[in-house]
Amino acid sequence: MAGVKELPELIQESLTISKQYLRQETVEPAKRLGKAVGLGFAAAALFSLAILLGGIAMNRWIILALPEGRAWSGLAYVLSALALLVFASLIIWLGRRGAPDEPEPLSVSSLLGSTDDE
Repeated sequence: MAGVKELPELIQESLTISKQYLRQETVEPAKRLGKAVGLGFAAAALFSLAILLGGIAMNRWIILALPEGRAWSGLAYVLSALALLVFASLIIWLGRRGAPDEPEPLSVSSLLGSTDDE
């Protein structure tokens, strides 16, 4: 009976195969997912910083474009806030434009297979 393995050898082989499978199917995909999430957060932080600095620059430009005075300076802040609101709305609209429409909610009749003709 040279081809028969002993029970401890079978258990050891089973544990080795299980460890390899778990590493392949859980640990490695989790590492890739963690890397993607980290890069996403970094990109979001950089975009946020760019929007902040761009908003400040736009505000300063509007203040310089308007005449001198406190009322004009206040108007520049309002115009800057409105411009940033429009810019954010445009980004949200462009982002949602490519998203699929939401599916219609399921009803009991559709689950049961009945129609409205009955």
